[in-house]
Amino acid sequence: MGDVLERVKFHRGVGVPLLWQSAVFNAMFYVDSFVLGFVGPREVAAVSAGAQVAWLYEAFIACAAYVGGTLVGRLAGAGREPETRAVVHHGYVATAVLAAAIGIPSFVLANQIAGLMIADAATADLMASYLRWSIAAYTLSTFGMVVETALQNLKEQRFVLHVYAAEFTLKLVVTLVLVFGFGLGLAGVVASLLAAKALRLVLLLHGARTRLPRLRASGRPADYGWSVFATQAAPLALSVLIWNVSTLVISSGFGQLPIEQYAAYSVLNNAMYLLLIPTEAYTKTVAILVARLLGSPLGRDQRALSDRLRDVTLAGVVLALATAVASAVYALLLPLVQPSLGGAVQDTLLDLAVPFACLVFTKSVTDSLTEGVLRPTFKNRFLLWVEVAALPVTVVIFHIGDIDVVSGFWYLVLLEGLRMALVFGRQRHWLRNEVVQEAT
Repeated sequence: MGDVLERVKFHRGVGVPLLWQSAVFNAMFYVDSFVLGFVGPREVAAVSAGAQVAWLYEAFIACAAYVGGTLVGRLAGAGREPETRAVVHHGYVATAVLAAAIGIPSFVLANQIAGLMIADAATADLMASYLRWSIAAYTLSTFGMVVETALQNLKEQRFVLHVYAAEFTLKLVVTLVLVFGFGLGLAGVVASLLAAKALRLVLLLHGARTRLPRLRASGRPADYGWSVFATQAAPLALSVLIWNVSTLVISSGFGQLPIEQYAAYSVLNNAMYLLLIPTEAYTKTVAILVARLLGSPLGRDQRALSDRLRDVTLAGVVLALATAVASAVYALLLPLVQPSLGGAVQDTLLDLAVPFACLVFTKSVTDSLTEGVLRPTFKNRFLLWVEVAALPVTVVIFHIGDIDVVSGFWYLVLLEGLRMALVFGRQRHWLRNEVVQEAT
């Protein structure tokens, strides 16, 4: 593990800014709900429900940006930085295609989507309005993400961090001024979202103009042509879509439980994303390093590549163990620091401490293998089949089976454990049987 740890320390300029980026990114999602809590329950419900759909939309159309970022990393590892602008140009077009395919129908059918998610008509109207403007805002954001992933793989993390900081600052200031100063409520939140995403796009486009290497006419377009985006972005987008559907199935299944059990689930589910911020940053760092490694001469050395990925995996397991311990401590201490939750919720949180820690551990390891290794190696079709297999099992467990919140968490541990075993086995198979073929 020492070799990789030394490599990670050497690339601390990559990992530390990514950690701060993840923290700022997650903080932005809590601004709207926190501020609207002072406005009214309808606004909070509308934004919460609308954000779920908007995040799904962004995750879907961002797949082209992720594929482009991996291609940029491989080109950088091979010393072909001047060709990275061509990848970015292809990423713009692929993102526009995905945005048109999903964004236009979602914009037109916003009222119907809101009606399916919220029974109260007034709240559904607010959600539809928020969803339409969110689609526009996240479309702008995703075009910027094409540049962001390219700059990340060119080790421009500090510049991207400054963009995140500027976006968050503008969003926070405009939200506070419009909501509390002018009393605009949801309209103020929408305006701040659009302003922040527009600023983000402008700054990243400026970064593309000034920080991407100048395009060189020579090169091998087959390395990053349309066929690569089509064969990789499509299964990646579908796997993200199915994973999000599974998440909604799980959430709705827990929603059928008594309110005390659902409250305990909601508290821990929200906390899990904050607890996994270090894993997210580590995973992004590994993905950049793996992409660059695959483009370098070492990417054709099966033994060297195996040693590096083994060390990366072990480091991910150590991080997952530390995160799991922190998760158990959080679940055990939460009833003490928030007595207002009530006795039934507090007792449930204590019962969930162990399964919650196990869930966080398995998810942390799975994410580090999936996002950090398999996606940079373009095993997106395999990841799609994993999600296709997991969806019916999830439906059976959470909507046909009879569960309580504790057994539900243990089922989640089992599902995530199966994902972890599958992706680990796929990584080993690739290293043993496919590295040499892909290199040639």
